[in-house]
Amino acid sequence: MKADIRRKLSMTARALDFSTANPSDQASIKTVVTRLETLVNRADELSVQQRSGAVDEQLAIAQRAVVRRAMRRDQMNQLLRLANSVKKSHPELKGLFRLPRYGATNRDFLIAAQDMLVKVIAQKPLLDTLGLGETLVDDLTRVVAAYTTATEGAHAGRSSHVGASSELEEVVNDGVADRIHAARSLG
Repeated sequence: MKADIRRKLSMTARALDFSTANPSDQASIKTVVTRLETLVNRADELSVQQRSGAVDEQLAIAQRAVVRRAMRRDQMNQLLRLANSVKKSHPELKGLFRLPRYGATNRDFLIAAQDMLVKVIAQKPLLDTLGLGETLVDDLTRVVAAYTTATEGAHAGRSSHVGASSELEEVVNDGVADRIHAARSLG
């Protein structure tokens, strides 16, 4: 949460506390206090959503990194080793499987993984005769799906965090305006 938002929220909560501790009979003050209560409650909900979104995003990013390392180390390297080991007897496999560079963006990595999966499925009959292994295609399919899911989770967490931050700023600014109105009415 931004410092200025946190300060405004604190001021609004203090104004609500003061208004609650010193009730007024004026209808306009009661209306403002009710609105302040609503705004403070909504701000609390948005603060939780903002934090939860940020945590969800970080967890998904960490999970994606784990899946990425494992996919590169296991399935992608296995395919590359297999293709390299038979490149003389099967030149059609030479250069077919390429590892994405280490600094590749998440999107580029996913595209490379999906490309490898399509190519391995297309060459599966030949690769099976060369010792592909019975579970590699299923494993690669599973980890590509896990990588996609983690990426979508990171995007959803970020979206939740940013949306809550934006709405929280609006709510807090409304609360400050109401706090000022309440102070003027009391004065």
